[in-house]
Amino acid sequence: MMDETKIMFSDAEKLLMADSAIILTKHAIISKVEMLFGELAPEFQLLANPLFGVLPEVFGPHPKISKGEKYQQMPWVMLDYPRCFNNLTGQFAIRCFFWWGNYYSIQLQLSGKYKTDVMTFLHTHHENVHLKGWYIGLTDDAWDYRLPNQKWVSFDSPNPDELILKIAKRIEFDQKDQIKMKFETAFSELNWLLKIAFMPLADEINL
Repeated sequence: MMDETKIMFSDAEKLLMADSAIILTKHAIISKVEMLFGELAPEFQLLANPLFGVLPEVFGPHPKISKGEKYQQMPWVMLDYPRCFNNLTGQFAIRCFFWWGNYYSIQLQLSGKYKTDVMTFLHTHHENVHLKGWYIGLTDDAWDYRLPNQKWVSFDSPNPDELILKIAKRIEFDQKDQIKMKFETAFSELNWLLKIAFMPLADEINL
């Protein structure tokens, strides 16, 4: 006869099991993050409005807020705007991400023709483009939100056409009431870069 597995709970686990406030607090935090992203979405649309006429397939879709429980075993909330995931033209998204136990982040991710246009711009204007506080690189994993990320490679790496361009910034939880402002500022910086790349109205950009 096979021995039955004896499941034992630690004292710490028993305390957590009996404390409903932990889960209620978690639900409240996730709800507030969703509200934060819900407030940011129309502001992002307004900021990006000039690009709608140039890239309607990218900036036309409404912002999308998603959430889940197990990104690296942690809860998460995500805002995508702009967002375009097309097998022919490539992907183009600015993604705001809340990662429980880690940090917030915002990242521009591009592939296909969109990546080509932005990389050409960055190569041409690299002396005048200053991405202060941003991580930039190429990766084969669109869903890896670790920052800094040791798996990212430089523009000079082999087979760049097969990779995704990411320009990302992490925003720490200890920013307190400045979180919304930090996202607004970061989105404005990415939006300005995109306007210069796709709507050449100026000679340089300083981020």
